[in-house]
Amino acid sequence: STEAKDLVYKLININYNERYSALNALEHAWFHKLKIKDKLYNLTLHQMQTLLNNISTFNIATHRYQIPIINYIIHFNYKTITYVNYAMIMFNKIDINNEGSLNKNEFIHNVNLMFSEFDTEIDKQLLLDIFKKIDVNNNGTIRYVEFVATAVDNKELVKDEMLREVFDYFDKGKCGTIM
Repeated sequence: STEAKDLVYKLININYNERYSALNALEHAWFHKLKIKDKLYNLTLHQMQTLLNNISTFNIATHRYQIPIINYIIHFNYKTITYVNYAMIMFNKIDINNEGSLNKNEFIHNVNLMFSEFDTEIDKQLLLDIFKKIDVNNNGTIRYVEFVATAVDNKELVKDEMLREVFDYFDKGKCGTIM
């Protein structure tokens, strides 16, 4: 189609400043025509409930270890762990204004908005408790990485192959230590 050709041209444009990013591509007319973005960003009720359950059982003691792992996964290998991908999708749906952080009211309102698509409402006190768990530095906002780190089951992050991959990435000198 004409739209598909236009998208491909914009993705392979030699001029870096004019070349489409992945986010630009998702906003292109061809994706809108096929409603691809909607299909990519839909989560099931079970997936959303699992993410909230993971946050509810989050242990702050493991948080400082999770952040570097999550940062690595988000930037280099996010498809490895399915629920990292789901958490990224959920945060992006909750972060309606695309600021990369959420305040308490925004979080509660937008989570309930997502669940309302399934005729389900989450108790406000539960959402307040969840917000407090995610906001580990108590600054009144949740950042993207904090949300993803708390929403993923810790058992998925501490598998030997994942830890080795992350360690190898940070071991720049390949000397077996991270400085």
